[in-house]
Amino acid sequence: MFNKKSLYAAISVISAVLLLACLHPLQSAKALDLQLNPDLKIEVNPNIIISLNLPSSNGVERWAFETGGKINSSSPAVSADGTVYVGSTDGKLYAVDKKGKKKWEFPTEAAVYSSPAISADGTVYVGSGVNLYAITPDGKLKWTFEAGGAIYSTVAIGEDGTVYVECEDGKLYALKPDGTKKWEFVTGGGMSGKPANRF
Repeated sequence: MFNKKSLYAAISVISAVLLLACLHPLQSAKALDLQLNPDLKIEVNPNIIISLNLPSSNGVERWAFETGGKINSSSPAVSADGTVYVGSTDGKLYAVDKKGKKKWEFPTEAAVYSSPAISADGTVYVGSGVNLYAITPDGKLKWTFEAGGAIYSTVAIGEDGTVYVECEDGKLYALKPDGTKKWEFVTGGGMSGKPANRF
């Protein structure tokens, strides 16, 4: 059990390590997996690789973009070229460039609560109402899949391009890259999470 002095020492050590990591980036771009042991030793795991983007603007707002509705639970997705995709309760998916300018907007038939997902070929997938939309990087509709209930979840994309989406009708759907259904699995209850990806 830690006493107050040990706890303060542990917090100080962790803070110092994190500060040094920010001031002196790792040459290998590998992240540190810090674990606090009862004897106050810090272990470093060099096998975990992540991308850590620190704000170059020191927390200063770079730009703001206003949609026609609320951005309720739709988290933005960012493509390799810096385009930001986000859904809004106004029933639109927006594409915004890295300078905050609107590239395009795509109208859906209902509010967008799901978060967009981007495939390797740049296709953007987003759920709205009972529909899952596949949209090209330039804002054109590739296909629409109609599920049996509302889609609030973010899709997961398999290595072979299979699109997996959970639905409030209690089913997990697997779709081919062209939008045709491969299979569906009945779970017995509505789902609004995200299927797990295997990397």
